[in-house]
Amino acid sequence: MQMLEELKDFIRRFNTVPPSHHVLARLRQAIADENSDLSDIASIIKVDSSLATSVMRLSNSAFFGTPTPTDSIEEAISLLGSKEVYKLAAIVAILDMVNTRKSAYPLTSEEIWRTTVLTAIIMERFARITGIDSHTAYTIGLVHSVGKWILNKYMEVYSSDIDIGVNKDYLSLARWERETFGADHAEIGSEMLVKWNFSNELTQPVFYQLNPLQAPEHTPMACLLHSSITVAACVTSRSENGNSSLKAPPEVLENVGLSDNDLTEILPQARQELVEVYKLLRTI
Repeated sequence: MQMLEELKDFIRRFNTVPPSHHVLARLRQAIADENSDLSDIASIIKVDSSLATSVMRLSNSAFFGTPTPTDSIEEAISLLGSKEVYKLAAIVAILDMVNTRKSAYPLTSEEIWRTTVLTAIIMERFARITGIDSHTAYTIGLVHSVGKWILNKYMEVYSSDIDIGVNKDYLSLARWERETFGADHAEIGSEMLVKWNFSNELTQPVFYQLNPLQAPEHTPMACLLHSSITVAACVTSRSENGNSSLKAPPEVLENVGLSDNDLTEILPQARQELVEVYKLLRTI
């Protein structure tokens, strides 16, 4: 089935991206660049005043137990480290992204945000276990569902005769997306990330998140994403028996050296880290 022409045109003309997402792309590049220093990273964050303010408030929160208040972005980076500041900025950016007036999904903005952040948390933890770059894994976890945000924005314009995808698991929800829109959130999200100048290292795992073994490159990262989404969906499941769905294809797990036990053992850790993130955000 071809993508709806209306949706194609919408994506082609869609130029609105939260300022913080432009910042994240540049910030990630700067952190990876050995020639970048503290002032380079600080100047990127300062481009988005709202983001910079939130990062400052978070860095001064009781959560981090700083002995004296930090008075600048530079101090926050020096105290917490550039990668920790990046994670704070990313959490704030995702909060900005998920708030839409209409939704193609039977989920609240908070539920979408929670699942997205959880996926990033789990990606980072699995990456450390498997020896994959944890910083890149965390970023991919955060942007993997950007296609859902695009579809929600599309719904704000063309919502009159579209029924939301109710009571569907991850893979059947993607089938519903293809039947309804002619494309799923993975395809749409990767297309937008390319448009926003994210690298192939990030966009390809997003595109192949539903079928990770088909990825021509970055297959381990795509498999890691698929496995992390499985765990995140279980943690955030509304059903009391959410753990029963904690199953990723054996060949996907084998590709990155994970097992079913790894998925089960990460659950309490992921839940606890999500609680800590909620505590942190109460300080904003």
